Amino acid sequence: MTYILGNDVSSLIDDDAQWRDEAGTLHPGNEPKSSFASLVKVSETAPPAETLNIITGSHVELIDGIPTRVWDYRPKTAQELKAQHNAPILSELSSLDAYIPRGLEDFWSIVAFDTASLPEQERTRLTRKIELRGQLQ
Repeated sequence: MTYILGNDVSSLIDDDAQWRDEAGTLHPGNEPKSSFASLVKVSETAPPAETLNIITGSHVELIDGIPTRVWDYRPKTAQELKAQHNAPILSELSSLDAYIPRGLEDFWSIVAFDTASLPEQERTRLTRKIELRGQLQ
């Protein structure tokens, strides 16, 4: 939990942290914060999903008089969105490479290898790899 001293949102005090009251008295971190009227508990909010944004931090604001955690974020760049899209595809391609290495696949393409002679499971894997490569950005 996090607290603030009075309405001073710049005075963040973690639950286990030492802190000084308005009179300058130092209080140990293990002293229960809830027993001090001058300390106000911060309302914690869930961070936003990082689908299109990246969380860069957080701060506390008074919202309707209640100290509330507000999350700071920035939009993901085109490169980050591309990497996010490609990550699961590349992971699956990597696991399929254990059965049909990319070099072998490229060689088959060069020599016009008839993949119909492959066992069905291998043809399915090869087809999946081709589909996945088509999905890469």
